[in-house]
Amino acid sequence: MDEMALVTFRITAKMLEDLDALVKDGLYQNRSEAIRAAIKLLLEKHGYVGGAT
Repeated sequence: MDEMALVTFRITAKMLEDLDALVKDGLYQNRSEAIRAAIKLLLEKHGYVGGAT
């Protein structure tokens, strides 16, 4: 796996609540994993190589 970089960003309270629900429901181990998966999908959608998760 590539070296990880720390990124700070802001999201709405509702987005965070929904993100936490994905983790709570067991779809992802933690917030970071869910966010990496979402970014990978976005990169693939726009034709970029998604990279390792």
